[in-house]
Amino acid sequence: MGLQRRDLPLWVLALGLTGCGGSALSSQPAGAAAVTSSTETTWVRVVAARRAPLAALYVTSATLRPERAATVTARTRGVVRELLVEEGDRVEADQPLVRLEDDDQQIERRRALAVRAQEETELQRAQQLRAQKALSENELDTARKEYDEACHRLEVAELALKRTTIRAPFAGRVLRRHLDAGAMVSDGTAVLDLANVEPLEADLSVPERHVARLAVGQGVRVSVDATGDLLPARISRIAPSVDAASGTVRVTISVHAPGVALRPGAFVRAAVVTETRPEALVVPRAALVAQGPRWFLFRRAGDRAERLEVEVGLEEGDLVEVARGLEEGDEVVVTGAAALSHGARVEVLD
Repeated sequence: MGLQRRDLPLWVLALGLTGCGGSALSSQPAGAAAVTSSTETTWVRVVAARRAPLAALYVTSATLRPERAATVTARTRGVVRELLVEEGDRVEADQPLVRLEDDDQQIERRRALAVRAQEETELQRAQQLRAQKALSENELDTARKEYDEACHRLEVAELALKRTTIRAPFAGRVLRRHLDAGAMVSDGTAVLDLANVEPLEADLSVPERHVARLAVGQGVRVSVDATGDLLPARISRIAPSVDAASGTVRVTISVHAPGVALRPGAFVRAAVVTETRPEALVVPRAALVAQGPRWFLFRRAGDRAERLEVEVGLEEGDLVEVARGLEEGDEVVVTGAAALSHGARVEVLD
């Protein structure tokens, strides 16, 4: 049975057409494919360029520390009788923190009181005798000196007794307890670490070129790495000198966050505003296309995409300032720009 034409493989027919009518296919214009692609529609999303306040930020990292901190130490020798606070407790200035055994100090105070009372009586008697011309002035002076010495001994005894109760030097929070009840302490033994944690502070190293725009009281944006909390902060001090090794200036900020459980030593990121533009022309960062050191974006002109070279300025978050090459209200492509070329047909997605 002979093969019918419809039974021939397609590739055989294709070879036959190529051999017989190749000149007809090669006569198609070379640019037809490009023309066809230029008529294809690309779906895009657009956003209008608008005016908005924008700030230039210098972002750096720092570690929170207490505004005021101290290691509370014993000022006398003794054994810890009672711990009145624990780690994390909030204390007020002069609040008792630790009590030591005070039996010896109580005895010394009572003895000093008795000696002073005796010397006071002797002084009164000497004054009476001197008034009667029965005692010399030198003997009266000796009685006065002995009374004064007794008063001094009583003051020392009372001070030693007072030091058996260790008190908070300032208001703050107990960060660490160094010993337990029953421990033996002497003058200088560390007992507790105390810190004023409201507010906390952080030291930032800011390049000298930015410092001229900073001022005490200026706001700073702080975020906590561990929790993501955004906290209000302000510049409290600016060092008067420059670190010659790094070319930076120490800027101290105070972080006030009464509703947030912050701890000294927490790692934070601080953004310092170094420059502001109240009415910058901004577009989303997604609208920009980089080509080497140059920046481009696509502006919608009717149903076509117009490629523009622009000059960018400040950046903050997802917004970028366009300093040149764009007008307020121009619609720029923010989705689909990667597939566009100058003059491409576009259709806007709702």
